[in-house]
Amino acid sequence: MKARGSAPAWRLSLASVLGAAAICVVPSSAGAAERVNDGGFEASTCDASDCTDSAWESSATSAFANGTGPICRSGIGSGNTACNGQGSVPFGGSTWARLGAGFKATAMFDGGIISALEQTVSIPTAPASLSFRLRIIDAAVATGELTVTAGETTVFHAADTTPGFASYAPVTIDVSAMAGTSPLFRFEGFSSRLSVGPLDSFDIDDISLTTVDPSTAVGPQRKKCKKRKKHRSAESAKKKKCGKKKKR
Repeated sequence: MKARGSAPAWRLSLASVLGAAAICVVPSSAGAAERVNDGGFEASTCDASDCTDSAWESSATSAFANGTGPICRSGIGSGNTACNGQGSVPFGGSTWARLGAGFKATAMFDGGIISALEQTVSIPTAPASLSFRLRIIDAAVATGELTVTAGETTVFHAADTTPGFASYAPVTIDVSAMAGTSPLFRFEGFSSRLSVGPLDSFDIDDISLTTVDPSTAVGPQRKKCKKRKKHRSAESAKKKKCGKKKKR
């Protein structure tokens, strides 16, 4: 017959395991590494009418138009080329990019405004994720589009009528398939119209590309787990003592 208060066999076995010194294995982990240089454009150098950033190669072509940007800072430019025109502002900080923005770019002869920013980015490992903030200012009558390419591959495209970007919204793209390469990332905006007036603006900020940083990886670690102490109340000890029969 089992003594009163004795635990089932499986509980006793578990208690003995927890009571002995055990080895705990902690999963490996690694930090994320930022691969884009100055994705928020805050290191740009600006004068009264223009901004440049050594981390980015910028270009702009226009037909019968006044272009804006492509790198903008609050208070830069004036009139039709004001960075803050059409209510444009950065997502954070004081600097951002405006692609395709300007005034009166004719669509004749395949014209309009085409502005772009480029940077070669190394993607040594997977997983890899490209992200940025996008706001689209859709000007009446004008037409426009934004295209993001990595090398020869288009990874993102939006038109001026694409919903969900009336205010800054996040865009995240999985580029893990490009691990082991260093593609040229190009952000290009296009806008045009036949009548005189403002153009579409594709506002971009906080460009980022993150991968796992092998240098911060920590492999599985072994360490001693804390022993579970056995506690027995005075009442249970008394019951156990009373349950024993004296030998005659």
